[in-house]
Amino acid sequence: MCNMTGLERIRCVVNLEEPDVVPFFEQGVSPILLKSLFGERLKTYDCGDGQYEMYRDYVRYGREYVVRRMAEADVKLCERMKFDLLRVRTVPVWDEKPRQVNKYTFRVGENWSQYYIKYCPESGMFSRFETPEDRLGMKAVELIVESLEKPDPDRIEEMYDAYRIVYDEIGDTVALCGYGGIGIPVHPVWLKAVYIRPELVERYLDYQLMYSMEHVRISARLAASLIVGGGDLADNHGPIYPPKIYRSFVLPRLRKLMEFCHSYGLRYIYRTDGNVWSLFDMWFKEAGVDGYGEIDAGAGMKLSEIKEKYPEVILWGNVNCGETLVSGNLEDVVREVTDNIYGAAPFCGYIFGSSNTLHMGVKPENVRVMIETYMHIRSYPLKRLVGV
Repeated sequence: MCNMTGLERIRCVVNLEEPDVVPFFEQGVSPILLKSLFGERLKTYDCGDGQYEMYRDYVRYGREYVVRRMAEADVKLCERMKFDLLRVRTVPVWDEKPRQVNKYTFRVGENWSQYYIKYCPESGMFSRFETPEDRLGMKAVELIVESLEKPDPDRIEEMYDAYRIVYDEIGDTVALCGYGGIGIPVHPVWLKAVYIRPELVERYLDYQLMYSMEHVRISARLAASLIVGGGDLADNHGPIYPPKIYRSFVLPRLRKLMEFCHSYGLRYIYRTDGNVWSLFDMWFKEAGVDGYGEIDAGAGMKLSEIKEKYPEVILWGNVNCGETLVSGNLEDVVREVTDNIYGAAPFCGYIFGSSNTLHMGVKPENVRVMIETYMHIRSYPLKRLVGV
């Protein structure tokens, strides 16, 4: 019997207590997928197709339109998907809004900082190209670092306009997550800078730390239940740069960010795809990271194995949205949902969801079965199945 609100369930999870049912969260759901599932294309501005719509609407109708439509869509999304935790996107505050070059391409920025971003309707990808790093190489790193200024709290606060609307509507029953990521950009020129211009990378990460702390401060004031941060840094074979580089450059700042989050009573979930076993001790034992999300089943990250070694770490995921939900059959989906819930939920500190997002490439029927199976077996108490 479900007698808790989503907010109460997430509070149980962050305290490693047993809620009435396993909570459910997705950090993004494709508007195209939502149309297939519910017959309505909500403007969540999630995933590649949603981000394209956000840029298009920002150019056509302005920022206030985007804020209003995003907030409306997120409230409906939460109701339709029955989420316990919701991620409301921050809305950019541009000095000059992007310019639409053609149907699917936008130009952002001016002079040396200019880049393009293009949507591919076939793949659903919304990707940058001709970035400063692409055009200028190491000079771009120098210019980016030289241009950094102390974060503007008022400007960052404005980015949360949609969040505030959503909180006023459903914040007493649904948990909302805040933001605060940190990491070295994965463009090759930044990885080169680690070795030949390390002082630039250090300065960039110092700025990132200040910027993320401001996000955490605002998130706490807006009653966020936890911080969903981190940043992509790995593929199926492991981290893109050696763990010793992470230890030297990122770990000291990550530790400061964790101390800052904890001073506000906020738990922190580190998000990244890929195989990151080699970073776990640094995250969970040295930095004080509380949780891990975007858990990549395709990279060999198994929930039960993680929970066995780190039982006090909050986990979110990890139904494979790159394979199982895209090309698997219904039996594959049922088996993976069952393995995830019975492999991790009995330890407490578990939030159910996919391994990243419910993007436009997943099969609607697989998503329906994922949710139906979850609903059927989500109730506590749960006992771990042997062999899961």
